[in-house]
Amino acid sequence: MQTAQTQRTNEPPRHGDDSPFTAIGLIDIPLLWQRRWHLVASTVFFVAVGGIYIWKADPMHRVSARVLVEKQGVSLDQRPGLDRDKDFLPTQAEIIRSPAVIRRVVETLALAEDTSDEATAIVSILQRLSVDPLIGTNVLSVRFLDEQPERGVVTVDAILAAYREYLQDNERQAHRETLDLLTRREQELRDDLKSLHARYQQLHQESPLVGQGRDAAEVQKALLADLGKTLTATRSRRLELENHAQALIADESHAVTVDRPEGIWLTHATPVALPSPETPTAASETKDTATTAALPLNDGWKRTLDVLAGMSKEGWIGVEDPTPLLQAYLEARARETELNTLYGPRHPQIRAIRPQLAELELRLQEVIDTAPATLERQRQAILSQERALVDMYEQEYEQAKTADHYALEELQIQEELANVQTLHEAILAEIKQWQLVDQAAAEGRLGVLVRVLEEPAVTQQPLSASPSLVLGLCGVFGLLGGVFLVAATERLK
Repeated sequence: MQTAQTQRTNEPPRHGDDSPFTAIGLIDIPLLWQRRWHLVASTVFFVAVGGIYIWKADPMHRVSARVLVEKQGVSLDQRPGLDRDKDFLPTQAEIIRSPAVIRRVVETLALAEDTSDEATAIVSILQRLSVDPLIGTNVLSVRFLDEQPERGVVTVDAILAAYREYLQDNERQAHRETLDLLTRREQELRDDLKSLHARYQQLHQESPLVGQGRDAAEVQKALLADLGKTLTATRSRRLELENHAQALIADESHAVTVDRPEGIWLTHATPVALPSPETPTAASETKDTATTAALPLNDGWKRTLDVLAGMSKEGWIGVEDPTPLLQAYLEARARETELNTLYGPRHPQIRAIRPQLAELELRLQEVIDTAPATLERQRQAILSQERALVDMYEQEYEQAKTADHYALEELQIQEELANVQTLHEAILAEIKQWQLVDQAAAEGRLGVLVRVLEEPAVTQQPLSASPSLVLGLCGVFGLLGGVFLVAATERLK
């Protein structure tokens, strides 16, 4: 009989059977019906817990505020193209919700006594805080949930104050780092200026120049140019003198060798023959002759006298013009010829003029005889002068090269000084500007403007759980808990 009862129990349910012992899926309905008090107890327990929660739980109050956040102009460390960065407001929202800002709030409100409590307090605030940008604006919406409305308002105020302090500290830290870099750079430039000034002073002590820069070198160059002009003129006069000597080449008896100064200026030696006047017939007075012997004025003599006359006109020192002497001689000779046609050889006038002619002839003969020696003497004098000028020019040329070297080095140092001085002044101006910016940041004038548009305020309706919803959910969870309780007990058996 027991076996038959067991078989009826294990038989599958028939469709259309209205018995409460029908099995649905994996749930054993008859078993649940037998243990229905477990389901009732579990449901009552969960509903009781829900009722206690509704009785004990305080409603949450929402505190909200709106903050305008925008950049003021262009910061010194930012580019103009980044002013409208689309990530600016989301970044600021994340900064407000960052532990770095919330930690300041915890410290300000003294919400924690040790490190572990501080971390817990930070997490608790972050879980109840939301910051969202309003689309199309520079406004952030800050919302915070708290059981106590007054405490929520104070917390939001502390969050906004901590956000401003964070921006100020962060900006001032960036300013200090920039100022440190600029200050180090300014010190380096100041050391460079001292080094360049020391080099400049040492160069002036070693330099043979009188004055500064190119002006001092121009003095040496001007002196060299004057020496060059003088040397060129002297060389021209020497060549002209040698040309005169070449003009007297007709008479080989007065040939001389023209020496030229050694060196870079004159490199040849040319023999020049100076003429020797023909020996005249003695102009002695005799009782038998009718006239005196005339001084033979051949081409050689005329060339010699013309050369001497030309040198005298050109200003050669020690060379007299023979033209007046020659003119006097020719006039005396013409007078003698005229008297000879009128009177006899013993006439007193003819006898008186003959000594004059003899004296003039002797003087002309002396001038012609001494002409080669005069040319040689002048040539030696101008040759010595030319050699001295060559030596002076070479010395001045070396001094000019040295002066130009010092002038060039001085000019380079001056250019370096000017460049470093300009850069140093620019760095000083930038340091002053950054100091003013840092002072403005210390006074609250930041690169990011933070202005509260709506002060923190509590919404009208507090946020609390709906009793029917809580109890309904608790009933459902109670039934599910009873089912699992029955299944667990059966398995344990």
